[in-house]
Amino acid sequence: MINKKLKNIIFALVLALSIIPNISFAQEKLDYSGLVQCDGVITPGETERQRVCDFNALMETVKYIINWLFLITIPIATVAFAYAGILYMTGSQGNIGTAKSIFQSVAYGFIIMLVAWIAVVTVVDWFVEKNSGFDIFIGK
Repeated sequence: MINKKLKNIIFALVLALSIIPNISFAQEKLDYSGLVQCDGVITPGETERQRVCDFNALMETVKYIINWLFLITIPIATVAFAYAGILYMTGSQGNIGTAKSIFQSVAYGFIIMLVAWIAVVTVVDWFVEKNSGFDIFIGK
C-alpha cells in the first residue's frame, strides 16, 4: 500500500515539475517561422518578404536544426538517466548491469555530442573568414 502511495506521489511530483516550465513560458511570443529560416525566393520588385534565401539563410537553417537536436537530446538523456536510476534502485543484479550500461551509453553519447560541437565551432572560428556565412555557427 505504501509503495503505491509513494509511486503516486512521485508521479504527481514529476508531472507538476514538467508542467510548471510550460506555464511560465505561456506568454512568450513564439517564432513560427518553421524549419527554413528565410522567406523563399524573392522576385524582382517584391517588397513584402524580409529574409532572403541565400547561403547565410541555409547556414541559419542548419544551425536551427543543430540547436533543435541539442535541445531534444537533453530531455531524452534525462529520461534515460532516470530510467537507468530506477533500474539500479531495484537491486536485481541483471537490472544493475543494464542500468550501468545505460548510464555509460548515455554519458558517452552526450559527451561525444558536446565535444563534436565544440570541435566544429573551434575549427570554424579558426579557419573561416568572417562574414562568409559559416560564422553564423560561432555566434558572431
